[in-house]
This record gives sequence, C-alpha cells and structure tokens, in this order.
Amino acid sequence: MRNVEFLKVGFKNFSCYVGDGLELSFENGKLILITGPNGIGKTTIFDALSYSMYGRTTKGGTGEDVINNTAGKNCLAWTEFKIDDDLYKVSRYVKYTKIGTTVILEKNGESIKKGHKEVVPYIESIFMPHKLFMNTLMFSQRVKDFFTDLNDSAQKEIFRKILLLDEWLDYQKQATELLKKAIDIQSSIEVDVQVKSESIKTNKDTIAQLIEAEKQFDIQKKQGIELFKTKRTTLVDQSTKISSEIATLELEKPHEKYELVNGHITTINTQLKSIDDELKGVNELIEAKKENKISELTNQASEKRNDLHVEFTKAESQLKTESSEKLAELNKCLTDANLEKTNGLHEISNLESEIRRHEDTATMLKKASEMKGRCPTCLQILGDEEKITLSEEHHEQLHSAAKLKDKVANLKEVVSFNYKQVDDSVTRQSTEINIEYTEKIAKEREKYTFETNELTVKLQELLKKVDEVAESQIASKSEEFTERKSELIKKGQELDKSRREVIEVLDKINNLKDTLSDVKTKISEVDLQIETKEKSEFDKTQMEELIKKNSEYETELEKSQLKLKQVANEIKIIEFWKKEGFSSSGIPSMLIDDSIPFMNKTVAEYCDKIAGGRYVVSFDTLKPDKNQKTFKDKIHIEIFDTITKSNKRVKFSGGQTRIVDIATILTLRDLQSNFQDMKINILLFDEIFDSLDDENIGYVSKLLKKLTDKLCVVIVSHRHFDAIEADEHYKLGG
Repeated sequence: MRNVEFLKVGFKNFSCYVGDGLELSFENGKLILITGPNGIGKTTIFDALSYSMYGRTTKGGTGEDVINNTAGKNCLAWTEFKIDDDLYKVSRYVKYTKIGTTVILEKNGESIKKGHKEVVPYIESIFMPHKLFMNTLMFSQRVKDFFTDLNDSAQKEIFRKILLLDEWLDYQKQATELLKKAIDIQSSIEVDVQVKSESIKTNKDTIAQLIEAEKQFDIQKKQGIELFKTKRTTLVDQSTKISSEIATLELEKPHEKYELVNGHITTINTQLKSIDDELKGVNELIEAKKENKISELTNQASEKRNDLHVEFTKAESQLKTESSEKLAELNKCLTDANLEKTNGLHEISNLESEIRRHEDTATMLKKASEMKGRCPTCLQILGDEEKITLSEEHHEQLHSAAKLKDKVANLKEVVSFNYKQVDDSVTRQSTEINIEYTEKIAKEREKYTFETNELTVKLQELLKKVDEVAESQIASKSEEFTERKSELIKKGQELDKSRREVIEVLDKINNLKDTLSDVKTKISEVDLQIETKEKSEFDKTQMEELIKKNSEYETELEKSQLKLKQVANEIKIIEFWKKEGFSSSGIPSMLIDDSIPFMNKTVAEYCDKIAGGRYVVSFDTLKPDKNQKTFKDKIHIEIFDTITKSNKRVKFSGGQTRIVDIATILTLRDLQSNFQDMKINILLFDEIFDSLDDENIGYVSKLLKKLTDKLCVVIVSHRHFDAIEADEHYKLGG
C-alpha cells in the first residue's frame, strides 16, 4: 500500500494575508479547528494547498488572482508531503523577485520538475488529479456541484479517476495501435505472398531459358575449338618462315661488322675531339694575349688621363686664386670709399644741426624785435635801440645759416660723387676680372677636354687594332685545323654510311625476331584458348540458385500463408478488445459495477453513524427511463428519507443534503483508498456544519473525531465551536 502523508502547508503575500502569512502542520491523530469571522481568510489555508499543488484555488482562482493586493508581488504558496519514503515539496511563486512566476517540485531536497506544465502532470501521476482531490479529500463550500449533483458523465469521470479507468482507455488506445499494426502486418504479408508467388513463376521461366542456353553453349564450344585449331596451324607456318629468314640474314655476321665499323668511328671522333681541344687551347692563348694588351693600353691611357686632370685642376686653382686676390683689392677700395662717405654724411649731419640752431635763434630774435614791452629772455623793457640790435642779430643768424647750407650742399655733392665714382669703378673692374678669369678657366677646361677626348680616340684605335690582330690569328689557326679535320670527317662519313647499312640489317633481324616472338605468343594464346574452351563448362550457378531459391520461396510462401491466417485471428481478437473489452461498456463498466456493493455498504455505515440510519443512499449503474421499462448504463444514486419518505434530492433540506454529501465524500475516499491501495492522512472540510442542526453537528463531529485515529482532520468553521471536539483550535482575527 502506498502511504501519502501531508506534512505542512504555508504561504506569504497570498490572498488576504500580507507578509509571511501562515503555516499549518498536519499532525496525524488530531482534529484541527480553524475559526474566525467571515472574510478573515480561514479558507485561504485550503486554497494555498490546492493552489500550490495544482495551480488553482478551491474557488477556481489561477495565476496572479492570488497575489495580495497590498503587497502586489513576492507571493508564495508551498506544501510538503511524503509518498512512502520520499519527501516532496512543491513551491509555487507568483511575481517573485529574481524567480518570477513559476512552480518548483523538489524530491528529497533536489529540484526535479519546474514549471506548471511539468509539475502538475507529475503530481497527478504520483498522487491524483485536482477534480478527484476536491471530491475525496476536501469538502469546500465553494464547490458549485458536489458528486451527488453531477451529471452522469461527470460522475463517471470521478469514478474513472478513483478506479483508474483511464488506464483502460489507454489499453483501448494501445489496442487500436496494435490493430493498426496487425492490419499493416496483414497487408505486408499479403504483399509478400503475392511477391513470392510472382517470383516463383518468374524463376521457373528463367530456369527454362537457362536450359536452352546450355544446349547452345555446347554447340558454340565445338565450333570455337575448330576455329582456334585452324588459326594455330596458320601461326605455326608463319613462325617457320620467319625463323628461316632470320637465319639467312645472320650468316653475314652483321653484329661483328657493326662492332668493327663502330670502333673506327669512335677512333675518328676521338681524333676530331683532340683537334678541337688543341684549337680551343690556341684560341684561349690568343685571347689571353689580347686581354693582356688591352689591359696594358687601358692602364696607360688611365695614367695619362689622370696627369691631364691634375694639370687642369692646378691651373684652374691658380686662376681662381689670382681672381680672388684682385677682387679683394677692389673690395678694399670700395670699403675705404664707403668709410669716407660715412664720415662726410656725419659732417653733413653736424652742419645741419648748426643750421637749425642759427635758424631757431633767428626766429627768437625776430619775435623779440617785433614784441612790445619786455624782452622774453631777460625781461627788460625794450627800447628802439635794443629792437634794432635784435634785428641786426636776427639777420646775422640767418646769414650764418645760409652760408652753412651752401657748404652742406657742396659737401653732399662731393661725397655722393666720390662714392659713386669709386663704386662704378669697382663694379666695372670686378666684372672685367670675372670675365677674364672665367674665359681663362674655360680655355683650360677646353684644353683638358680636348686632350682627354684625343686620348680616348687613340685608345679605341689601339684596342681595335689589338682585336683585329687577335681575330686574324684565330682565323688563321681555325683554317689550319679545319684542313686537318676535313680528311677525318670525310672518312667518318664513309664509316657512318657503312654502319647505317649494318644497322638496317640488324633492325630487320630484330623486327623479324619481335614478329616471331609475337607469333609464338599468339600460338601460346591460341593453345590456352583451345585448352580453356575444351575445359569450359556452362555456368549452372544461376540455374541452381534459382532452383534453390524457388524451393526456399515455396517453403516461405507456406509459412506466410499460415502466418496470414494467424494474423487474421489476432485481428479478430484485438477488434474484440478494442470494441468490447476495453470500451466504456466493457471491463471499465464491470469495474464500476463491482465497486457498487462496496459503496452501498460504506455509505450505509456512514449514514447510520451520522443520522442513525434515517437516510438510505444507494448507488447503481442502471437507471430506468421515464416509462420505467428500459434501463440505461449510467451512474444512478437513490436517496430515501425513512421518516419523510422523500426520495428526491430536490425535496431534501439543506441539512439533509449536507449529511448525504458528507457520507458520499467519505465513501468515495474509502473507495479510492481500497481500490488504489493508497493511504492518505488528511481530510479537509470547509464550513461543513452549515445547515446542520445541533444534533447532527454532534453526530458529524463524533464521526470526524473517530476518523482522527488514523489521519488528520482539518475543519474550517465560523460557528458551533463548542459542539466540535477539536484537539487544536486556531482562532483567526483575534
């Protein structure tokens, strides 16, 4: 038996709770009561468990619906539970810092699944689906339709989950796939049977053709041997004729003649090479003498050219020195004239200063003579005599200034004239000196160039004469050696002609021998062909393989035909299981029928414990139609009040309906535990006592208290506190 034990549920910033929220531990053997006024968040604990496991609350809220409006983020709901020895923790985050919105499932401390699409299917596979959870472990006041109010298809869906009937749907799918594979196999075998039948027929036709081909082979073999023998006789005759011709040619001993002539030709070639070597030595000696003479003449010309260059350089330097000395003397005259001019200008400047002094004095005296009253200089009162004296002095000053101006004018003229005379003379003489010495240097350079060119021309003439002498000597020697070689060459040509004649004979012998070898090779080939033809046999491999293959095909064909019958039987069996065995009217329906007695017995026991047997609840899979004559395959629940005789749920009060619902959820829970061999340690009830009177509250409370012997029962309620025998009581909201 699998043991599922819920340990804790907790949350933060979830629904109406801000901050760390709450954490609730599920302790086996305890009945836990959670109370408080409406709207305080009692049901939030159940919502946190449902939301963390399946991503939806008991009210159907999903996604960000659960975030506390004040916090607006960092929402977390988590649940810890064990399945046998494995510890699981599922944590669902919504708008959580650094994590975002996701769900993480841990197993024994290690993360194994992440994300809603991975976690929820995994939880449903190891535990149970959400709808089953809400109908067997949790009674919520917000469930619109409890099991007894559901239609047939919805009730059957819950039964499928409890009785694991979805597995039978998988079996039906697998049967469908097997049927498809079996039909494919059947088609494949039918094709194989057809192919093998056609192959057997084709092979038989081919075997008949091969038998006829064997007869033709024997006829062609005899004809081929006769043709090869005729060809061999012709080749033997040709070989005899060629051998006779070779023997006739070899009587003249052409090989010995060839060796003798070739020896003479080698001797002549050696003598010709010796003459060529001797001529080469003579020519090299003449060339060496020629090169020595050329070197000697070139060196003499180079020495003479150097002497001419030294003489030119010396003359050019001497002329430049004389020119520089004369120009220096002229520049000294110009410097002296410039100094004299500077002194004259200084004297003129002094005289001009003296003129300005006389003119200033004259101006002052004129003003004094023209003034009335006192003298501007001595401040004495001026009389007529003093004024006359001042006038005379004024004229004297003007006269002195005029004389000095004449002197300045004469002095300027003299200074300017003298300097110009010297400057013009120096410029003229400098030009004459430059022209004179430039012409002298040019004449020296012209002389140097002429003598150098004359030396070069003379050297070229001498070198040409040396070259002509050398060529003449070489030509003379060449003519002498050519006469010596001509006799040898003539004799060599005669020997070469004889050698070619001998080579023609030798080539003819070699060609005949090659032809003879080819003929002998052909004779050997014909002999081999005759032998091969005589030994050749018709290849029966294909025919034998076809006969063998046909035998195998016939055996396989029998097997395929037998297998085809077997597959047809398998298809019938699979079709039965697909259409009958695994369908909703087959084994699943039988399992539901088998579960009905257990449910009727269990629900009767719970009804007896809660209401003393007043209510009779029974389950059945056959429901009569309106005319009460025919029955339909549906889940049918009969409810009967033994006191009021009411037999329809719509006629029951809210309290009566609640009693039936409690008995039903406990029955479904026991059915699930027994059928799935699974023990679960919690039962959760939200406002279960609504609509119940005090007497029934006591019955239900005692029943739930008794159930805590093996599990943990959690009840959410806002009233009837004293009637509930709780082991722990959590009061919310003060």
